[in-house]
Amino acid sequence: MPLRRDGVGLSRHWLGRVVYMMLGCSAYLGTATAQTLQIPFAAPPTGENRFRAPQPPLNVSGMYDTDLSFPRCPQLGLNGSEDCLYLGVYSRPWTTGQPLRPVYVNFFSGGFVQGSASSGPPGLNAASLKVSAANDFVGVGPNYRTNAFGFLPGSEVFEAADADLNVGLLDQQYALEWVQKYIHLFGGDPGNVTLWGTSAGGGSVVAHTIAHDGQTQPPLFRRGIMDSPYWPKTYAYNAPES
Repeated sequence: MPLRRDGVGLSRHWLGRVVYMMLGCSAYLGTATAQTLQIPFAAPPTGENRFRAPQPPLNVSGMYDTDLSFPRCPQLGLNGSEDCLYLGVYSRPWTTGQPLRPVYVNFFSGGFVQGSASSGPPGLNAASLKVSAANDFVGVGPNYRTNAFGFLPGSEVFEAADADLNVGLLDQQYALEWVQKYIHLFGGDPGNVTLWGTSAGGGSVVAHTIAHDGQTQPPLFRRGIMDSPYWPKTYAYNAPES
């Protein structure tokens, strides 16, 4: 069955365990059963985008194979790759017409200086969600920038035209916006999204819960689970301690 673009630029077809879909302006190919779909949810944060808030993903010509692992972002003790703003989607097969399923988005741990979503199904307890047919969730695990690449403070950053503060958290928010746009193509319900995280991931859930006074349009999530949330001592962006 050939991949085709429909009137709104979004189409999907299950072919056994393989899914073809259009996400924005790019066509993706990947397995659809408990496998990582390596999907770029933002442009590579390189060059002039290195310290900027996430930018729209680049258009990919031809077919993009998402049945691949993706790299960690640069972090403490590991070089990683700056081309790292990918997310993985994990779910059972689903076909159009079946009920949409609850979604959880997991932010990885690592004290905001290390960690990655590329190591497997999102969440330390993700396997427990699949113990029976009744536990049918769609899991999403996005990467986000850490350490100085994700949380560089300072007046220079605040005032620079090509830099933003707290881009690691902005990466997470951008991934949540991606979920709102596209998770229905994987059988996920964008109106039933739960955030989940441990340590720095739990701290991230807290941050998104209180950000924007909890009001975004559309709402990016309904509830949050915080396991042992970690949040470092926080100073103003221009404080000497920063």
